[in-house]
Amino acid sequence: LDNLIAVIDKQIAEVDAFRAAVDLLPFERLKSLSFDAASGLMAAAGGLDKLGANLSTYFDKFYSEAEKRQVSISAINRATAGTGLDAGTASREQFRRLVEAQDVTTEAGQRNYAALLSVAGAFASLTDEAGRAKDAAKAIEDAQKDLIDAYKRQADALQSTVDKFRDFSKEIRAFRESLLLGSLSTLTPGQRYAEAGAQFDKLLQMTRTGSTAEREEASGKLQEAANSLLEASRVYNASGAAYTMDFDRVREALNEASINAAATADVAQLQLDATRSQLTALGEIDKSVMSVEQAIRARDDAQRLGGQMPAFASGGEHKGGWAMVGERGPERVYMPPARIFTASDTASMGASNDNAMAMELRSLREEVRMLREQQSQETSDVIRSNYDANARNAQALSALESRNAWSKATKAVLA
Repeated sequence: LDNLIAVIDKQIAEVDAFRAAVDLLPFERLKSLSFDAASGLMAAAGGLDKLGANLSTYFDKFYSEAEKRQVSISAINRATAGTGLDAGTASREQFRRLVEAQDVTTEAGQRNYAALLSVAGAFASLTDEAGRAKDAAKAIEDAQKDLIDAYKRQADALQSTVDKFRDFSKEIRAFRESLLLGSLSTLTPGQRYAEAGAQFDKLLQMTRTGSTAEREEASGKLQEAANSLLEASRVYNASGAAYTMDFDRVREALNEASINAAATADVAQLQLDATRSQLTALGEIDKSVMSVEQAIRARDDAQRLGGQMPAFASGGEHKGGWAMVGERGPERVYMPPARIFTASDTASMGASNDNAMAMELRSLREEVRMLREQQSQETSDVIRSNYDANARNAQALSALESRNAWSKATKAVLA
């Protein structure tokens, strides 16, 4: 009988020890086992020690570091209940102050003191883990920053090379074109006049239909091209009607280019204003990155809430922490204190601004298009008139030269 009692007592002690062990681990199904089921599981595993070792191996190999950390926090908090310790948020300094603040002359203080000392090693390991995670995150951040800096330096060097050689190309091409109109040119006055007109017309057309960069480049060269055209016209046409028509044509073309440039600036200003509005809105977002300690605290908050988080489909004020948001179904977000606007409020705020901006842009672009068409037609009329006048002048000059030649030949014969 005594042996039977001893066996039963041992079995009861082992089941109690098993329940105490699994109570500290995240094995919920094992915590609710009956006495017979727990006893049978230990027997199947080869005894309490063997089952405990297997459970420890399974927990260590198949649970994440975050899950292990939470188990440790829960075990420490359970062991130190009533002391005021929160293992998930307390630092080493706070733990030490809490230990040294206990009044060991009282029964309650003695219990708290003993409880805190019993988890000192586990708490130190917990904070060591947080420190290592923080150091690892810092190392990764530093490495990423170094890599980004290296890429930026390489990109800056390549961009500098690109800019230099593009500038060289533009300067050489501009010098080559200037040779046709300069004092070193081998062209006749008539050929110079024609070349100057062609270069001017090419730049003028680019200010109308080119890309933004092409229009900018052409606008910068147009004044010099206009000056070259007028100089060539004055040499070839003297101060006659053809030069006057060239002078008027250049003035009209420069007026058109000025209007186009102002219109381009207006469109760019609208785009700039829209971009600044977006940046202002983005500036309301907290750009700070959570520290490791904050991230751990945020995770612990979510786990303690058990999924019960404030939602803001109707708007409202949020004091910070986890919340339920999402335009494609509920999504968790951890944020600083913020003001939440409803979906309808958000839609109305964005729609009115976007619609007004879009209408203004469309109106301005249509105005620019009509203005360009008008100026293009007027310029074409002037160019045709100028070419007709040049043709008539050329015919007149040819007739005059023929008469002069005939007169000289007649005088030679008479002499």
